[in-house]
Amino acid sequence: MEYNEEEFKRSANLKAMKIWLALVAILTLSYGSQVSEGTYTPGNYVLFLLMGWIPFGIGLVEGYGNRCL
Repeated sequence: MEYNEEEFKRSANLKAMKIWLALVAILTLSYGSQVSEGTYTPGNYVLFLLMGWIPFGIGLVEGYGNRCL
């Protein structure tokens, strides 16, 4: 069996993307529920959304550009 670095990199990036998506989605729903209860302010929620989803989007765009997906 031959080691293929590009295939390993593609596989690792895909797994990392799926984990990031699951975590950010769960945290978005949880944090959104806490904002609706008044525990956190909407401004903090927007900041969280930016810090969580923008890196995911950038990684997704770069992944398509580099054919990692």
